Amino acid sequence: MKKNNVKIKENITLMDQIHAIESITSSYFTDGEYTPYFAERAAILAILRNFITGIEFKEGEDIYDMVQNDDELRTLINQFLIPPNEQPSYENHDDYYGLMAFVNDSVVDKVNFLKQMAIHK
Repeated sequence: MKKNNVKIKENITLMDQIHAIESITSSYFTDGEYTPYFAERAAILAILRNFITGIEFKEGEDIYDMVQNDDELRTLINQFLIPPNEQPSYENHDDYYGLMAFVNDSVVDKVNFLKQMAIHK
């Protein structure tokens, strides 16, 4: 892992959000099976890949484990996952948490849609 001025993107675009939604949604389905237990891991990776800058990973590194053991990355990711009233206040925390709520709502909608499609095939 290589870190250089790691921070939350100043401008998280709609495309960043869509990429996060798509990657989290795809984690619910692996090899034709329903695998919701991968969703939390996928959400953390989606935040890291789409909403945070200044970090590079080498091929083969276990990104999830590295993030879990890095306080700086964990602090940034938690701003998207933990409600503002449950952790220290950070600048724009409400916005990041709200953005992730939109992402999660969209993931739930898309997963439900895909499950219904599978049922009715």
